[in-house]
Amino acid sequence: MPSTRREPVDNPQPTPACRCYTGPKAARTVMSLFVLGSLGGGEERQEQGEQGMVVATEGQRALIGDVLDGGALARGGESVVEDPWARCAAAFLEAKEKKTGSAQTRDHYERTLRAFAAACPTHPARVTPGEVQAFAQSPARRRGRGDAVVESPARPATVARRVAVLSSFYRFAMKQVVGHDAQGRPMPLCTYNPAAAVDRPRVDPYRSVRGLGQKQTKRLLAAIPRDTPLGLRDHALLSMYLYTGRRREEIIALRWRDIERGDDGRTFFRYRGKGNKMGFRELPRPAADALRTYIGATGRTQTIRQDDPLWLPHGEGARKRVDGALTSNAVYRRLKHYATLVDIDPQTLSLHGLRHTGAKLRRQVGASIEEVQRFLDHTSVATTQIYLRATDAVDDPLADKVAALLEKEE
Repeated sequence: MPSTRREPVDNPQPTPACRCYTGPKAARTVMSLFVLGSLGGGEERQEQGEQGMVVATEGQRALIGDVLDGGALARGGESVVEDPWARCAAAFLEAKEKKTGSAQTRDHYERTLRAFAAACPTHPARVTPGEVQAFAQSPARRRGRGDAVVESPARPATVARRVAVLSSFYRFAMKQVVGHDAQGRPMPLCTYNPAAAVDRPRVDPYRSVRGLGQKQTKRLLAAIPRDTPLGLRDHALLSMYLYTGRRREEIIALRWRDIERGDDGRTFFRYRGKGNKMGFRELPRPAADALRTYIGATGRTQTIRQDDPLWLPHGEGARKRVDGALTSNAVYRRLKHYATLVDIDPQTLSLHGLRHTGAKLRRQVGASIEEVQRFLDHTSVATTQIYLRATDAVDDPLADKVAALLEKEE
């Protein structure tokens, strides 16, 4: 995972250092929280032994013993244990990234697990639905100016998302075998999902999404200056989102190897979509021209390598990934900036809103529902219809007739 990640603001406690296991740094960090942050033990001191194992004090042994695989190893009067919940957390995150093909999804699940482990002192095997609900409804925290931390009530979508992550984790844990009983039957890590008993708020994922109209879209693109590498990058980026309808990470993660020029002069691009599915489709000419102009302005036309990222930071103070690529959060901030310049409410516009805009504009020029479905890579046409309904206001063709009726003199 990128080494530039800051500690999540949902976690007010410092993350314990951990040398526990091999594998990605992010997984080790989560494991350290499950091992050190969720074992309990009151005021007793927790220490790390050799090779990253946790040295358990006497007061912790009974609690840890409930979830140990095969008991503890003795060392000088203390017990050295390897907690299976830590291994479960690491395996869970790896499975999520493998299934979705998205580092962002893994990062989201990791932040939620870390926040829960820091907020809930109960051992994972003994967590109750009430504790899950309390965590899910706890205030959301974000960084403000300077070092200030701003709290706000958790929105229904946030509550639902937290419960969903924990429920997914416990379902995964229920499938992890940690031993066998006397009859040789497999024993799961846990047999109960505390998050399953917590009601989730009903959330319309597209409630706040509003696709831009033709005039708004033209104003947004026109507001981007094209006399600097920064402006040319932003113009190429937003053009690609609008013309391709791809999701945020599907565009920001593109490398030069993903761009291909056909014999007929058309440009194509490869992307990793939702569910880890690979796609290969034409890059519309306006977006392809904007991309070539940007690459040329950065002096990379002849020097860019196959593994190089397309999008680079250009002095705007944006954070970058460990490989030097631009982050999706930086693109999100640039979009808000341009929206403000043309009097579009930045609170109602997101990068996913550009995906809705692309679908809406294609529908306006005569595309069928099935064509829009293919454009969005939806497996169900019903999902496409929900998308289109979310972007359009409901017409009221009878309003004028009702007004005429009321205004009619007796």
